[in-house]
Amino acid sequence: MPSITDVVDALPIAVDAPPIAADAPPITAGAASDEDSLSSEVSRHDTEGALTSEALRRAVDGAFDVDEGADDMNAPGEVEKLLTDDNETPPKERMKRTLFLAKTNGIDVDNDLAPFLEKNGKKSITTTKKMILQEIKRRDPHVRVKNMKNTTNESLMAVLPDLTDARDVAYIRTQYAIIRDHLLNGASACTPTAQRKGTDILRVFLLISMLPDLRLAYSLSQTGSNREMLDAGETHMSKFLQLLVHYFNDPSLEVSTPCQPSLHCSFAEPIACNKGEFELTESKAKKLISDSRRYLTTMINDWEKSGNGSNQRLDNSDDDQDFVFDLWGRFDAETCDGDDRANFLRHLPHYWLMVWHLCDEGDLLRFTCAQLRDDHTASSLSAPPSVSRGSGSARKFAQQTLELHKQIADSVKNIGMAVARCFDDTSHKRASKIRRLDKLRADRYLVFRDSKCQASSQDERDAATDYVRELDEMIDELKAELRG
Repeated sequence: MPSITDVVDALPIAVDAPPIAADAPPITAGAASDEDSLSSEVSRHDTEGALTSEALRRAVDGAFDVDEGADDMNAPGEVEKLLTDDNETPPKERMKRTLFLAKTNGIDVDNDLAPFLEKNGKKSITTTKKMILQEIKRRDPHVRVKNMKNTTNESLMAVLPDLTDARDVAYIRTQYAIIRDHLLNGASACTPTAQRKGTDILRVFLLISMLPDLRLAYSLSQTGSNREMLDAGETHMSKFLQLLVHYFNDPSLEVSTPCQPSLHCSFAEPIACNKGEFELTESKAKKLISDSRRYLTTMINDWEKSGNGSNQRLDNSDDDQDFVFDLWGRFDAETCDGDDRANFLRHLPHYWLMVWHLCDEGDLLRFTCAQLRDDHTASSLSAPPSVSRGSGSARKFAQQTLELHKQIADSVKNIGMAVARCFDDTSHKRASKIRRLDKLRADRYLVFRDSKCQASSQDERDAATDYVRELDEMIDELKAELRG
């Protein structure tokens, strides 16, 4: 049996729904089901099409008493604005909220939709406290509800003010009639939504590698947004997803995979990856990109660890770390001992090998898999290196630091000697030595503190210890001179 989401996704939008039967047999509603049971039923419900149905408006005009002084029925009421505003009512919550509003306007929704609920293993449509409280505050902001934890849904419904605008009543009844007709009369003719196939995944990465504007949008998808984009509610990722959905769902774009028999026997001939029954949406595209990052990273890491990766020809010296990063996941037929990447698929389908190949050819592997250099990462076992250290080894940096400290010490010593020579008087010489001693003590404290707090390797700590020892010797010499 198809799920509720599949049923509602495939339903056509009916604009001439039959009126609600006034003599519908009463059915006792059972216990409340999960509060989010029907939240996914409105994935592609065409609310705008229902709003413009004049036939439905005329059908409900004669069923309700409308005051002579009421506003023009063609102007949208507050409820219509609320349900059609995606910021106020997200599309996934629109059907659920419409059914709740129908309950508050005298429609026995649970009994009326009993055949549909029983068919899907449910007894009633849940109404939550949060939903009721939001509607109370919307209708009358001055109403205060106390002791929410001990207040029942029935008590909250009792204080819910009635709707005073006939437009709101008519709109709710109209929308409920459409939903009811879809659930009761259209569900039997529905077919499940088309599932994603391997060719659909290949089509996504073929389009990214072949279309320059889509490739550029993909490369910018992880870039931060500027103020103008944020004010407009846009991001680089949202722009990329919109562009990808547009190209993917265009049947005029025909693409096929290149011939790669060494990669897998399935790719000995080109595979057409044209538009099929699967419809790509932004949420589906985002999940596909996330899945590709996880699957590719797992395969490539296993491939590199096996010794068959592109980095097998490199040694483990520190000078090659940048080169190792650039070659991560890259396949080079001249250096690799045959193409054995298919051995690392594990449980994954073979088309992920072609995704790997396409990202490799387009130089998108590191971006797709979100790979960072070691000097840009940190973990619980190591601290990130300073950005001013460059890409050299830790030992080389420690040696440079030690030499710099020695130069500073020699400079300070020379300055002290020059200042001392400027004064022949003994008191001035003694004062100069005292200042010199204070300066050396301050330098020793700073070096010792940094070695405990900031040193991230044993080489740095050893260099700091040597420098502290030299400062101690200089301090002892000055102390001896001052005592003498």
